[in-house]
Amino acid sequence: MYLSNNELIIALSLLFILSYLFNFISAKIRIPSVLLLLGTGMILKAMAAKFGITFVFPQSSLELIGTFGLILIVLEASLDLHLTKDEMPTVRSAFASGVIIFLISTLAIALILKFWLGTSLKQAVINGIPLAVISSAIAIPSVATMNKQVKSFIIYESTFSDIIGIMIFNYAIQENILNYKTIGALGLSFISILIISFLASGLLIFLMSKIRHQKKFFLIIVILLLIYAIGKEAHLPSLLMVLVFGLMTGNFKYLVKGKFAKHFNSEHLSLQLTPFKAFTEETAFLIRTFFFVLFGYSVNLQELLEMKILLPGLAITASLLLIRYIYIRFTVKEGYRVAKLFLAPRGLITVILFYSIPAQYILPDFTIGVVFIVIILTGLMMTLSLILGEKGINLNTLTPPTEEKRI
Repeated sequence: MYLSNNELIIALSLLFILSYLFNFISAKIRIPSVLLLLGTGMILKAMAAKFGITFVFPQSSLELIGTFGLILIVLEASLDLHLTKDEMPTVRSAFASGVIIFLISTLAIALILKFWLGTSLKQAVINGIPLAVISSAIAIPSVATMNKQVKSFIIYESTFSDIIGIMIFNYAIQENILNYKTIGALGLSFISILIISFLASGLLIFLMSKIRHQKKFFLIIVILLLIYAIGKEAHLPSLLMVLVFGLMTGNFKYLVKGKFAKHFNSEHLSLQLTPFKAFTEETAFLIRTFFFVLFGYSVNLQELLEMKILLPGLAITASLLLIRYIYIRFTVKEGYRVAKLFLAPRGLITVILFYSIPAQYILPDFTIGVVFIVIILTGLMMTLSLILGEKGINLNTLTPPTEEKRI
């Protein structure tokens, strides 16, 4: 039995209302709304099977929704970040953490897969990269009420992890990665996307400051998506452009000064920033809702209880936690260790990269079930961090206000 158009509209509307309620429930019980959405998808699948309802969606649609959601979530978070001199140590720390933990985690997961499945190291690395990447789509919304320092750190770290993960993944799937051409191409792609990011961001900000029409926000988002997609086709880490655009837009009045500023309508742009943030936030919320429900719906529940799925998932999660603990233990001051230790979920970007693995590198015994186990376990660990913070273990203590010096 298939749902009619009206029944489908009713179902989607109720789903969105439920997701809205999950935000309030999540704030009370400290369980990330993403886990509630995943659970909802799993329950809907069980109910559909019981009542004989057929609902089929292509895997490509899940990837498309996920990519759109990732862009909007990173944009939403970067618009709220302030580029101050006091913020620079956090940025450097987050970048180091995102890169170092990602690289070590990739190697650890690759060794687990190599030992478990007896595959080549390159194939193990390609399959391990998606699970080594921290999901900004889950981490960023979950730290909204956290301490300012922790919040900024997690936003930057998860975004850098996504960017580095995408870059290394695109590099690893090339046929021959150990020569000067491919290594040079990796460095060139990073420099290229930086240049494109600043030019494209300047153009988009100029358009936003000049266009008086009320329907301009969706146009800006569409142009951003267009540039992102073109960059992806050229195998560039386009997510960096989204981060740069958000940072430049949110900090425009501090970055653009002097004669150059006369080309922009700064007053009009400042007035548009608040509604643009609201538009981005609501759109990201809508996309995130449908992605995680659909992902939960796509999972085979019986498969999750099989030892060949459960044991690798547990082993990979344990290795991720151990590596992060060792790094955090020696680099983070004691007051924020618990928060930064557990706030490293896997999620949307993990699924996108996993589905992007070329056919010749796919491991038949390494299924989406293992990925789902890791997503659930890292999400539960993040829940633990949020609960501990609620109980007063120095996670949500606000930093005393200081005078910000803009750079």
